[in-house]
Amino acid sequence: MSARFTVKVNDNVDAYTNISYYQNNTYVDYIPQQIQNSVSLNTNNIALPPTLPGGALNPNNPFAAAGQYALIQYAFGDIQDLNILKNHNARWVTGLKGNPLGIALGAEIRYEAQADPALNPNNEVQGLGIAQTAGSRRVEAAYFEFGIPVIKMLNFDVSGRYDHYSDFGSAFTPKAGFKFTPIKEVAILRHRVLVQRQLLSRGLVH
Repeated sequence: MSARFTVKVNDNVDAYTNISYYQNNTYVDYIPQQIQNSVSLNTNNIALPPTLPGGALNPNNPFAAAGQYALIQYAFGDIQDLNILKNHNARWVTGLKGNPLGIALGAEIRYEAQADPALNPNNEVQGLGIAQTAGSRRVEAAYFEFGIPVIKMLNFDVSGRYDHYSDFGSAFTPKAGFKFTPIKEVAILRHRVLVQRQLLSRGLVH
């Protein structure tokens, strides 16, 4: 889902807003968990005999009629092993577009969560794993950019971005630069990042 709104402020300036949202669900089915060669319970050496103590054929042994033993390999088909991945993405960008000054503003809010519940609650089944994962975090970001034409050949650019991660912290990174075009075929660019804080070293600031 997406939408765009544009308003003409005057002959030289347009105000715009872009809004988009989408959700993506991914369902991953895994093979059933098995009891055969796990650490807590190993069934490799357990076999079903072809006959019961009374001499009747063992109904749990598919090879009983042939007089053969059957090795045990059990799968928990009644326990669903499913991983659901949900991704929500919302984007909002607003700004002014014109010739006198260029302004762009933006914000981002993201919620990330992972929930893999235990397949063996209360350790009721031997040989079935008990690992589980649960956690979430929020990410907020805001950014701006100003393009300032000083003269026809010279433009200054000032921008900045603020990021906040609920599990790591915050950082603000401003940047300034200019573009000098003495002639149409030649342009000189210069940008400088003024401040970089802790999140950059963790690879969280883009």
